[in-house]
Amino acid sequence: MYWKYSENPDWVSEEASMVRLYNFEEIQNDVDRSYIGHHLYDWSKSRDVWFSSNSDVFIDFGDEFLWKMIKYGKNNLPCIKKIRKDYFIRRATENKS
Repeated sequence: MYWKYSENPDWVSEEASMVRLYNFEEIQNDVDRSYIGHHLYDWSKSRDVWFSSNSDVFIDFGDEFLWKMIKYGKNNLPCIKKIRKDYFIRRATENKS
């Protein structure tokens, strides 16, 4: 079940409020249209250095993607963003010549 933040812009997590809940099927088109690669996570054994680094932190699980640790939205929600490795490598090397 999900609720749309856009319908509740003044929502504060500490306050009780009524929101309309949606089944994912009801909002899947909206999600597909606005998806930009962010995923929530809950790391069971996270490393403190990941969160205190002054540089971008990427996690590599050995497939064709890297996962960039970022803060999302006005609440700085910790999440990871899926990035294709070939895109990352191309961007990192295109201005080196």
